[in-house]
Amino acid sequence: MPPMMPNPGPLFGGSATTPKEDKPRFQRIHPNSRAAHKALDGKIGERQQAVLDTVTRLGEATDRQVMEAMGFSDMNQVRPRITELLAAGELEECGAEKCLATGRTVRIVRRTPQ
Repeated sequence: MPPMMPNPGPLFGGSATTPKEDKPRFQRIHPNSRAAHKALDGKIGERQQAVLDTVTRLGEATDRQVMEAMGFSDMNQVRPRITELLAAGELEECGAEKCLATGRTVRIVRRTPQ
């Protein structure tokens, strides 16, 4: 019978757990992180608020239109915030159109009626 070898870990073909653990090490969350997340629950960040204000002012807009109206040059400066606001129910998708810059069909969002 061959000798027992230590678990080489995920970088070398092993698993993220050691034989004595039943949960992956990377899933442990520090209590301070949990408390910080709970304190933010239900609040929106500054960038989210700025995106929400811009969409409200524009009425309906694509992600690119929001980006341009806010003076940004990178879609990643607004797209994640729009997605978060959609998930939170602050914005809703209200249509789609072909983007003149990319030729792709993109979403149109608007403020969710209160």
